[in-house]
Amino acid sequence: MRFSIAAINCCFIAAFLTVSVQPEDSPAENISHSPAAATFIDSSDVVENVSSGRISLQLDGYNCSIPCDATHDPDIPHSGITRAIIVIHGTLRNAESYLSAILDAASLAGCATDSTMVIAPQFLAEQDLVLHSLPSGIAFWAYMGWRQGDLSLNTPAHPRPWRISSYAVIDTILFRLAMLNPALRKIVLVGHSAGGQFTHRYAAASLIPTILDDQFGIEVQHIIANPSSYLYFTDERWVAGTAYEFETPSEQDSELCPQFNDYKYGLRFPNEYMDAGADVVLQQYQQRNIACLLGSDDTNPYELYLDTSCMAGFQGRHRLERGLVYTYYLHYLFGPNALENNHTAVIAGIAHDYRGIFTSECGLHYLFDTGECIPLPPTPPWADVTTSLLKNRETRAAAWGDADNDGHLDLYLAGLEKSNKLLAGDGNAGFVDVTSDPLDNDGPGMCAAWGDYDNDRLLDLYISNWNEENKLLRNLGSFEFEDTSNNLLQIAGPSCDVKWSDYDNDGDLDLYVTRTNSQPNQLFRNEGDGSFSDATSGPLGGSQHSRGCAWGDYDNDGDMDLYICNGSAPNLLLRNDGAGLFMDVTAPPLNDTSSGSSAAWGDYDNDGYLDLYVVNRESADHLFHNERAEYFTDETHGAMTSPLNGRSACWGDYDNDGYLDLYVAVLGGSNILLHNIGGSLFEDATEFPLGNPEAGYSASWGDYDNDGDLDLYVANSDGDNNLFQNNLETGNHWLQIDLEGEVSNSFGVGSRIRIVVGGKQQIREVGTGAGSLSQNALTASFGLAASTMIDTLEIQWPSGITQVFRYVTADRRLRINETMTSSVLDPPRRQGVLLYPPCPNPSRGSATLQYLLSGHAHVSLRVLDIAGRVVAVLKDHRMEQPGLYKVSWGDSGPAGRRAPAGIYFYTLESNGITQTRKFLLLR
Repeated sequence: MRFSIAAINCCFIAAFLTVSVQPEDSPAENISHSPAAATFIDSSDVVENVSSGRISLQLDGYNCSIPCDATHDPDIPHSGITRAIIVIHGTLRNAESYLSAILDAASLAGCATDSTMVIAPQFLAEQDLVLHSLPSGIAFWAYMGWRQGDLSLNTPAHPRPWRISSYAVIDTILFRLAMLNPALRKIVLVGHSAGGQFTHRYAAASLIPTILDDQFGIEVQHIIANPSSYLYFTDERWVAGTAYEFETPSEQDSELCPQFNDYKYGLRFPNEYMDAGADVVLQQYQQRNIACLLGSDDTNPYELYLDTSCMAGFQGRHRLERGLVYTYYLHYLFGPNALENNHTAVIAGIAHDYRGIFTSECGLHYLFDTGECIPLPPTPPWADVTTSLLKNRETRAAAWGDADNDGHLDLYLAGLEKSNKLLAGDGNAGFVDVTSDPLDNDGPGMCAAWGDYDNDRLLDLYISNWNEENKLLRNLGSFEFEDTSNNLLQIAGPSCDVKWSDYDNDGDLDLYVTRTNSQPNQLFRNEGDGSFSDATSGPLGGSQHSRGCAWGDYDNDGDMDLYICNGSAPNLLLRNDGAGLFMDVTAPPLNDTSSGSSAAWGDYDNDGYLDLYVVNRESADHLFHNERAEYFTDETHGAMTSPLNGRSACWGDYDNDGYLDLYVAVLGGSNILLHNIGGSLFEDATEFPLGNPEAGYSASWGDYDNDGDLDLYVANSDGDNNLFQNNLETGNHWLQIDLEGEVSNSFGVGSRIRIVVGGKQQIREVGTGAGSLSQNALTASFGLAASTMIDTLEIQWPSGITQVFRYVTADRRLRINETMTSSVLDPPRRQGVLLYPPCPNPSRGSATLQYLLSGHAHVSLRVLDIAGRVVAVLKDHRMEQPGLYKVSWGDSGPAGRRAPAGIYFYTLESNGITQTRKFLLLR
């Protein structure tokens, strides 16, 4: 077929096309006018098939043609055509395959092909002309030039008396379609990979979409799928390691990549088509209907056709990251809600696959207006804030702990390349390297575990090394440590996991170490004077190629039991009998033989009993439900059933909905986040960047930025580590608790914390929840969903002491000492605020409340009912002077209505301090 489109016959369109006609005797050129593009050498890729159709263009008397495939002849009228789709191929210029993918999508969408026209133009390179011996009238472009709107080429081997921008070709096709098809109401311009680059830049450069809307009432939809790079409208770029902050690159970075802002990456030195000025281009892009569709698995930084230039590197490491960065760059420029018609969506389970994108639910939605597509929220739920300091390749261990007791989490990393380091939280969600001898550890680190073995309220550190001596480092304060390892603790050989626990409840922490290569595991008992003894006996000293271990009181008898993952024998559950002896009580299904790698205890269904997740190397992982300590059942379902080759897992309620979720680090695949739905079902909630396939080895949860939700650090074996900042906007409430032991060990490791909210309970055991090689923060984190009040907070210490606190307000971090006896958690007087009990209490009418301020403070005083609803606001963020204040509540509720009898709470908030008093109203 031959389609003839007269590009210059209409003076109206001629004013908007970038068409260059070159005299026959002018010198031939074979390079792009873009300095950035000129750095690329044309590839040797040659198209397998040249499209049989031709789109003919008349350029001031010259004839040229563009190969294309199409479902309808675009050069004649079609009265029934209501939609036209122009699909732009990728680097391989395989137009026929792209057209086929669109037709597959049309079939899935149930769209009638007699009302939809699909056109797939083919932008050839010079090597295609040579291989296929094509005639002289066919236009061709530089290998990189067609995708950015450059002019077609005129070379000595293939002279052409004319040159035309690839974007002008699309302008001509669009306008001709509008002229010939009276029922046409929508045109979709879609491109994937290199075609996505084409569609993206064309959306910013062309005036034709505006003209079609104004003159013909035709909407133009642009679909940009998995491009390798993007057009930036300013010289600002993403600051890697931040939650999508943008600034102009430093002078040093700019010198390393002086072309970072040249066209096609920026607007410096644009080609002829794009040369309308930054303001015009920016305004046009704002007006376009754009859908950016990204494959969740398009994360390979070494993919063959990925742009790896430094210019593209300023935009991110791979296509998915670059697309997300660009989305939030647009939010940065225009505001999160300014681009009403510009959406980005991530397609789950799709890598660099145009057919997968086009036939996805989002692909069908934007191609054919069917179904729905959920775009990314204005704020990214997870941000990769990995700075160069945090990357630390070849890492095995990641342990959160507050080494200097300043309230900000620090992070210790251990790795095989002897790259151990201690990173101190700086209080501004950043980190400082405070590594010094002996923290730098001269051995290949496998695991690190924080624990205050000498009860001086400073976290000490034990490091296991692979085939070299382990180390015990005593914390002296101010990030200074001394090596206190004795011959007993300096065990050499293939040590793996390390876990602290006070197994004998004598008030100091003991240590268990697993070992592989047929070496026996060992239990070291803390003698209380800074020394340890070997307490290994019976099944504790197994030599079955053990990897992970996990302490947890599975039978609720007050002492810590132990689960061991073995590589060459069934896993073991060892029950602590309370007298320092451990009994092998392993029974099916806990005797897993799938080469166990890691285990983590956590009460995922909130029934008050610890359940167990086991990570396997050679088969699917398993979730074992604790049936009230009598037996366990295998509850592995849904997203947990696929073999993962996992290495570690950690429990944490990342969305604060009141149910523990699970993150699994996977070697040789994508990591996975499992979201707990109501304690009975887990769904795969992995989204970029959480599933980054960088050979995950361990992971751990900790609220490093102190905003009330758990953040995640992932240690990778063969790539950079990742710190993921949790930015989910759930509106859920939370409570965090730090313990101070007096009779028990100083950080309360092994304590069980139980809360009751609205009749529903949750438990946490301090020091548990993390899998092999990793350590969650020792702060116990609870999600409270919509509740703002905890009815009961109960702490069972290893010493046997039990504390019970009532009516604790939410959204704060508490520090509770083992000796506290108050039933209500009042902040100490030195904070400057004290709320007294109401009087009278109970009362059949009004009650008087007193509070004391020792300094100037903003005060908010509210009355809440038992469901946490605000009944009355007595003070609303009012600045008050020091002194004693009295306030009366006359039992009136909202809108002046009389409050019913029941339990109420006075809540005082001042200078970040919240205090609550209970009040009983009678009738």
